[in-house]
Amino acid sequence: MRTHPLVSAILALTFSSAPAFACKCVPPPPDIKTARDLAERTAKGSDAIFEGRVDRAELKWAFLEAKVGDVIPADIEAHPPFMQVSFDVSRSYRGAQTKNIRIKTGVGGGDRGFDFEVGKQYLVYAFADESGDLSTGICNGTALLEESWANLTYLRREPIASEGVERNNPVAAGNSVVV
Repeated sequence: MRTHPLVSAILALTFSSAPAFACKCVPPPPDIKTARDLAERTAKGSDAIFEGRVDRAELKWAFLEAKVGDVIPADIEAHPPFMQVSFDVSRSYRGAQTKNIRIKTGVGGGDRGFDFEVGKQYLVYAFADESGDLSTGICNGTALLEESWANLTYLRREPIASEGVERNNPVAAGNSVVV
């Protein structure tokens, strides 16, 4: 039986091994000794910092939003899909001047996208990208509000009563530094 060349090509591409690309956040520099030190460093590098509850998360991509006859960029690297996440801001520390704000993040799979869940509360560290839109990712310090004790203590200028072994280790606290 003879196989059509197109079917052969599809099967070859489907079952061939391809290099996998993964994202990894860089650990904090050696001069960062406590979670509070890391919280201070993270805050200094952010254009917007706020607490908020996720109202909505939508996949955005020119390919999905195209209408018949639209010209669509073919380079997925230059125009990748992203998640647009809407927040109800409960407290702003920097840059989030409105009650509702939208930020962009990747979709995951190596693009450093943060996996937000609708209805949950987060402490968000965002930066303005080339277009001026706010973006965040897994390496920016963004985390569930309940997991952000050191960052919240720093941002609210509250004293630290005592730091346990894990709380004294910024890496164990789930923070990292962007490369």
